[in-house]
Amino acid sequence: MLRETNERNISVVRALLDLASAGYAPFDPDPVDLAELAERAAAERSARASARGIRLDVDTESGCETCEVAGNATLLRQLVLNLLDNALLHNTSPNGDVHLSAFRDRDAAVVMEVENTGPHVDKAVVDQLFEPFYRARSRVSSDRSGHGLGLAIVRSIASAHHGTDTASANPQGGLTVRIELPVPALPGS
Repeated sequence: MLRETNERNISVVRALLDLASAGYAPFDPDPVDLAELAERAAAERSARASARGIRLDVDTESGCETCEVAGNATLLRQLVLNLLDNALLHNTSPNGDVHLSAFRDRDAAVVMEVENTGPHVDKAVVDQLFEPFYRARSRVSSDRSGHGLGLAIVRSIASAHHGTDTASANPQGGLTVRIELPVPALPGS
């Protein structure tokens, strides 16, 4: 029991450090293919999804240049993993679904969307889901783990990359989270 408590405390501290540093960590932006990052992150989480009886599918546009953004690959990887972890954690299990997509929406944005099945989310609390430590259901009345930091870290990383985040409750239950990141300007434009 002590080991579990220590591991949980270490996990909370790491998440807090991620949250604190994501918005302030200076980095030199590099080209990052968000579609490739999405596919790799989904592959990392496929065993977890399978173990819970959740179908995880990925839909990305092919070609590096269509989904390329300027950013920090480590932070963007953490953003994608947090989105997937959140979707898997708050999913209807078994026979749930998580759909991850990355695509170029328009000339100014590359979009990452994660949609999951799950319990109905009250539209009034959707924006609060990005607040640190906010949980739609208390830990006491739920079998869900987590600290309420995953989407706060997502917001911080998106903001550090001059991006936006939105979430919407799905009519049938679950949530869709959308991250829009700017397309880097072409040299000489």
